[in-house]
Amino acid sequence: ANASGTIVGDLKPYLINGTAYIDKTLPDGVFTYYLAAVDQAGNMSGSSNSVSVTIDTHAPRATIVEPLDRSKTKTKVLVKAETPDFDAASVQFQYKKTGDATWTNIGSAVTMQPFIIYFDPAPLALAYGDYSLRAVATDGGGKTDGAPPAVTVTYADLSAPSNLQARTLGNNVTLTWTSN
Repeated sequence: ANASGTIVGDLKPYLINGTAYIDKTLPDGVFTYYLAAVDQAGNMSGSSNSVSVTIDTHAPRATIVEPLDRSKTKTKVLVKAETPDFDAASVQFQYKKTGDATWTNIGSAVTMQPFIIYFDPAPLALAYGDYSLRAVATDGGGKTDGAPPAVTVTYADLSAPSNLQARTLGNNVTLTWTSN
């Protein structure tokens, strides 16, 4: 509504002239409203009955907030998605090798916040490379995001090179090592 939480102090900035109010900036979800009347002298009535309203204007959009796009990993990585909508009933995490067309589900859909899973390439026998991750959100009414944004994670051997050796011959230094 026109105020969130408990208001302490002067209510005048929150008063509405007239009998209608359009709450334009709300995300999808269920919201409960109640009213109180305030006269010119500042006297306030008791609260009215409450009315719940369900807003469902679009499919929810989940965005992966962890890991960051272009992250690198050699082990499993926590994947977390967030959505501004309050009506997301589930989030199905998916991956695909960058360049491939087909997305593969990562486990079952997550049905409670926080929307978190782990992406672990090793047990999936994935080759080193870049993988796209996305979170497909569906609301309680069955609307599903048709084009969720994706982040890219590089699965690679991140261990340091070993057996570093330096050889000198006059003014020349030659380095050799075993790469990972």
